[in-house]
Amino acid sequence: MATVYIRDNISVTPDLLNTLKAQDPTSESVIFIARQCTAGSLSEFLNYTIAADEFVSQGSLSAPPLDLGNPASITLLAKIIAGSLQVTCPGAEGPGGAEGARGDPGTADDNNGGQGGEGGTGGQGGPGGAVTVYFGTAATTPTGSAPGGPGGPGGPGGPGGPPFAGRPTGGGFGHGRPGPVGRPGFPGPAGPDGSVSVVQVDTEAVWGTLDPTQYPIWAAYRVQVGAYLFRQYQRTSLLAAITEFQTALQLDPTNTEAPILLKRLVQQQTPSGMPRDLDIVLDFTLLIASVQPLIQNLLSAYQNYQNSSNTQQLLDALSEFLQLTIGQLKDQLTQAQNYGVAEAQAGLSAAQQQSSLLQGQIATLQQKLAAASSNPFSFGGILSTIGTVAGVVTGMMTGAGAIVSIAGAIAAVGTDVADAQSQYLDAGGDTSDPSSIGGGLDTLLSGGKSLINLGKTLSQVSGGDTTGGQLSQLAELTKEGMIANLREQQAQDQLNAANRLVTQLTNEVNNTQNLENNWASAVSDLNALTDQLLHSYQILADRVTNDVFHSFRALEVYQVQPINVRFDYGHISPDEDKLYYGNPAIRASAYGAVLANLPNDVASAEDIYNQLNTGEITGFDVVHPLVPVSITDTVSIEQFTNNASLQFSLTDATGLPKDVYEMKVVGVDLELVGASSANPVNVWISHSGHWLMIRHTNQKTVEFNLLPREEAIGCSASATGLSGSIPTNTTQVPPFSFWGRGLMAKWLLYFDPTQMDTSKLTAINIKFSVSGYKLQDAVALQDPS
Repeated sequence: MATVYIRDNISVTPDLLNTLKAQDPTSESVIFIARQCTAGSLSEFLNYTIAADEFVSQGSLSAPPLDLGNPASITLLAKIIAGSLQVTCPGAEGPGGAEGARGDPGTADDNNGGQGGEGGTGGQGGPGGAVTVYFGTAATTPTGSAPGGPGGPGGPGGPGGPPFAGRPTGGGFGHGRPGPVGRPGFPGPAGPDGSVSVVQVDTEAVWGTLDPTQYPIWAAYRVQVGAYLFRQYQRTSLLAAITEFQTALQLDPTNTEAPILLKRLVQQQTPSGMPRDLDIVLDFTLLIASVQPLIQNLLSAYQNYQNSSNTQQLLDALSEFLQLTIGQLKDQLTQAQNYGVAEAQAGLSAAQQQSSLLQGQIATLQQKLAAASSNPFSFGGILSTIGTVAGVVTGMMTGAGAIVSIAGAIAAVGTDVADAQSQYLDAGGDTSDPSSIGGGLDTLLSGGKSLINLGKTLSQVSGGDTTGGQLSQLAELTKEGMIANLREQQAQDQLNAANRLVTQLTNEVNNTQNLENNWASAVSDLNALTDQLLHSYQILADRVTNDVFHSFRALEVYQVQPINVRFDYGHISPDEDKLYYGNPAIRASAYGAVLANLPNDVASAEDIYNQLNTGEITGFDVVHPLVPVSITDTVSIEQFTNNASLQFSLTDATGLPKDVYEMKVVGVDLELVGASSANPVNVWISHSGHWLMIRHTNQKTVEFNLLPREEAIGCSASATGLSGSIPTNTTQVPPFSFWGRGLMAKWLLYFDPTQMDTSKLTAINIKFSVSGYKLQDAVALQDPS
């Protein structure tokens, strides 16, 4: 039975080989499986197999024979070989020849001893081993050799015979000399060479000779590694995570976790299934109440665990932690059952409604543009027709197109979304200005399969639009429609994740309660017990991490504040976990240490509200200007009257207060001049969820694409018609629906025509109350004297 060692990164050292051999002294074969592996001189085993994405060469890779008849074998299966490599499996040296016979003793006739006999011929060398190398790419083609062992050395010549000790013939006394040593024997013949096969193959076929029973085991480990990288949520880690999930599915297409996590990553979700660009309304007081005690309880339990000096203290700490864990799991299960699934279902319904609304608007515009479809379109070097441009633009939404980045407005067209996400991350789109990434309308018209920059595309469409803005509007709606489709997919996955969480927490509560009921037997295996407790701990740590993300996301939305997103609190790498497996206290300490990295400054609603409205930022004043919008043109008034709705846009900064940044809506006043109603009536106002905001720190425009939000403005009779305002309490903090949302957005007014008479309507006057940051001006004051 082979010893199998699977890790993300392996350095094969003598210590590691000795450890593995000690674990199973009868094993003659070892299999190393890793994403990256390095090795040089091998020992202890007879047969070595290394399967890796990348093998980092130390120049040579060699294994000595176990004995004369058992040469070693090395099988290297690597997609990439870094550095020059010589793989060698030599045969053993043959046995030495026998010593020659002792020479004859001297005689009376010849008192000198005789010459020793000739040494025996050395034995044949052992056969060479077996070298097999399958590789995908290498800067230098690797070489292999399996020479037969050298023949054994010839045996030494026999010693000379002793001189004659008696009286020699002819009288006198014997003074002979010892005989000369015999001639050494001849070396034995070399052993036969072994087998060498060094073959460059297609990358996907490299691991074809690996024991297939290892595929699902390796795939499962790679999913663990990928999940850990996903949780780190950095550009390089996300790139690596995509590779891990894709490779896991190549190894084992039946793996159920890899496609879920890969889908979440490319759909710009968090590891637990929430959208990264989450549309957020929170009860921040609840957030603080749920996060802080859980952090303290977990840290306290692990500090006891870490400081255990004997087995009984360790068991006491484990028991204490178990009690805390059961209680927290039950609380989380109740929240998941009562709120999580219902909220996710509501989110899916909202996302589906938004998708349906946008599809209807797009269909209406397409009908209007049909008459102009053959009209020429020209912008820069692009020559086409209105119909063709409209077709390729809307084709992104109906064909093989998907949003790769909401914030960057980057889409993948005609290419695998996971590969496109890798291209986007590799180009640094998540950390730098994405405006230079991806093609535009010219790429779409040429049928190129590529990343498409929607901002660039919309600009080009607008530049050649001769339809009075309808083509540009179609392009903008298509972009919003693609984002809405992604939102719908995210919402569906979030609902699936919420249901899975309920199942997971239910199982975990049952498992921990069974552990409690069978505690006496469970403590007999501390490693297995620690596995169970750490699994529960990770689930709870993930719940805390999600709450922290909600809070940070609120800062990002409400304060346009860059945040460092990560979800690895309470997790260590699978390799590190394996390293500490035999020492539960050290292992638990490692987990407790990463939980300690959780931020302490979790924002509250009151914090954010105060900073937005009364806070002080060096160089800026918090100001609350009014932004009036007066709609008096006949076309708009008739549309509002006839359709009971009107859409208007404030996406252009023209006419807005100068030098005021990050303008957020804090109230809306509505006046319908000439309208009337016998009773108070609700007029609904909707924020599209897509808004622009100019950041005060660098004056760059930030774009948000979230779900629409609505509010009802209760209107009553006034001197000019009907009027009302929201919120009615000007000191109100969330959950006022528009709180924290940007002013520069599309807005929609609508009403129930049976409740209001608009036949004499002459004007729609809207005043937006906003908060923002105004650059401080140095005003020179004259001396009053």
